[in-house]
Amino acid sequence: MRPFPLRVMGAALAARADDGDKWSTWSADGKTELRQSKHDGRCHVECVKPDGARAWESVGTCLATPGERRFVSSDCERTVVLIPAPLRGKPWAATEVMRVYSHDRLDYAVQGAAVVDEKVMKSKTSWIAGCYGLPGDEPHYSADGLSVEYDSVDGKHRTVSLVPPPPAPIVAPKPVKKPRR
Repeated sequence: MRPFPLRVMGAALAARADDGDKWSTWSADGKTELRQSKHDGRCHVECVKPDGARAWESVGTCLATPGERRFVSSDCERTVVLIPAPLRGKPWAATEVMRVYSHDRLDYAVQGAAVVDEKVMKSKTSWIAGCYGLPGDEPHYSADGLSVEYDSVDGKHRTVSLVPPPPAPIVAPKPVKKPRR
């Protein structure tokens, strides 16, 4: 059982569970746990369902570092990692600010220019409201637990789905008509 009240969800819970290279993040319903620990430069990541069964595990690449905001779906299928204060050595358009995973595989990454204009970021410590002393609510699970909600520093409310998109339908190729002779 998690040591925090259910009302404390999302990034706030994740930040309290950090211990250097070891962290845990709980799903919106507080029943599924995503864990990461680091040994000998490699990360061990596992997602544990409410019944205690391990849904999946991997050894290798880390999903997130301490300080990044982590959210996991209750079925262990999807993880969203928000990077509120990414390193600024690259142009903002090339700076990674979010990653979305399916299990331990990266589905996609989001670059800074896709969420906040570079001009807005020149004087900000974070691109997400509620982080690093910026006014606003911290990122959090939606009321139904199916997405992550946050406000960017330009005042826009945004969501990221924790439900994978349905697979693209399989469309049979159209038969090629042979030219008449």
